[in-house]
Amino acid sequence: MNELPSEPSVAMDSTPEEAESAQRIDRDEAVTQAVHLLRAARHGVLSTISHKHDGWPFGSVVPYALTVDGDILIYTASIAQHTRNFRADPRACLLVYEDPSRDADVQAHARLSVMGTVAEAIQPEAAQLWPLYQARVPSAPAYGQTHDFKLYRIVPAHLRYIGGFGAIFWLDVEAYRTQSRR
Repeated sequence: MNELPSEPSVAMDSTPEEAESAQRIDRDEAVTQAVHLLRAARHGVLSTISHKHDGWPFGSVVPYALTVDGDILIYTASIAQHTRNFRADPRACLLVYEDPSRDADVQAHARLSVMGTVAEAIQPEAAQLWPLYQARVPSAPAYGQTHDFKLYRIVPAHLRYIGGFGAIFWLDVEAYRTQSRR
């Protein structure tokens, strides 16, 4: 396991005010903010490793839900390119970001990359998890009527949180799971 630095990284080109602000956010607060961001956002960019184009990254916009312990649920069709990709290589990354106004600097806002492995939710687990997904994505039942949709779970392995300029953290997965349960 990679050792996590004890202090946040502060961008070299940040202003003194930004650097001071970044230093006020500790890792525990970053975990809290990351979980809040995941709960508040409704969709993210799922990046998978293309099996068609020899390892190139492939991004798709997906709605998602969260389990009590912080795993990410997605509902995808077997014909979707990202589904084909993670079936060939289960490593994936979900990027979730704070939605700034059109005129705002997107890099000044929070974002979280959750890197993990994707696995199909098998019955009876899928039936237990489905209400979580449907509550978050009410239109989901209609998707399943058109193609072979299945529920998948992304199990986090690494989390990178950026709380704006300079507030940059690799988060501990267990700390993330603990905060998710609160």
